[in-house]
Amino acid sequence: MMPSSGYMPPEYIEKGVISKMFDIYSMGVVMIKTISGLSGRSRSAEMPAQEFINLVHDSWRVKLQEKWSGSSLEAYCQQVKRCTEIALKCVEVERQNRPNIMDIIHELNVLETAADEVTKLLFA
Repeated sequence: MMPSSGYMPPEYIEKGVISKMFDIYSMGVVMIKTISGLSGRSRSAEMPAQEFINLVHDSWRVKLQEKWSGSSLEAYCQQVKRCTEIALKCVEVERQNRPNIMDIIHELNVLETAADEVTKLLFA
């Protein structure tokens, strides 16, 4: 079963090129939709990256403020911001500019460790 065209990278759509970066692109689309909603991918393509990152970050900050404050709020906001940055890198038009899976895993582990440290400090 082929994925829908919204999850296919430009090099496949334009030239039929399949590489290990095909899945990275698709993962980036999933991340963007998860972080910013179903219309997030089209919005991310229509505006400068930093503007999209700020829009998502601000939206999540409002949601997170309902439950968190202080250091924990900042830690979670940083996670949202960094995940949005990673997702945008995954959907780079030029496949050589996309991160590899090990780099993504490393970045996510760093984020998780930082959040765990904040949680430990708050509830120690």
